[in-house]
Amino acid sequence: MSSREMNVLLEAKSYHRIAASGKIGEKPMDNNKKFTFITQAIEKYFMYSLLKKSVIPADHKLLDLYKIYQKLTPLETGMELADKLDKMDKIDNLCSLDVYKSEKLSNQDIDSMLAITNEVAQLIKKEE
Repeated sequence: MSSREMNVLLEAKSYHRIAASGKIGEKPMDNNKKFTFITQAIEKYFMYSLLKKSVIPADHKLLDLYKIYQKLTPLETGMELADKLDKMDKIDNLCSLDVYKSEKLSNQDIDSMLAITNEVAQLIKKEE
C-alpha cells in the first residue's frame, strides 16, 4: 500500500470516527456538520479503493464513486446501496452550481447515514 493510499484510508477512518462521535474535541456538532463528515468518510473509503486500482475519478459524488467502484470490484453490492448514496447526494447538492439546497437533518437521518458509512467501510474491508 502506498503512502497516499494509506493517508486516504486514515482520513476515511478519521472522518468516520468524528461523525460517529458527533463531536470535534469536546464540542458537539449539529447534524449538518455530522453529515459533512459522513459524506467525506464515504468518499475517502471509495477513493482509497479506487486509488489502489490506479483509478482517479473525475467526479466525486457518492453515487458516481460507487458506480466506478462497483465496476472494478467483484463484490456483490446490489442497487440498494446505490439508492441510499443517491439520496445522500441529493441532500446537499454541493456539486451543482445551478441549484444549492440543504435540508435540515434529524438524528434518525444521521443514524441511517452512519449505518451506510459502516456498510461502505465493511465493503472496503472485504477487499483486503
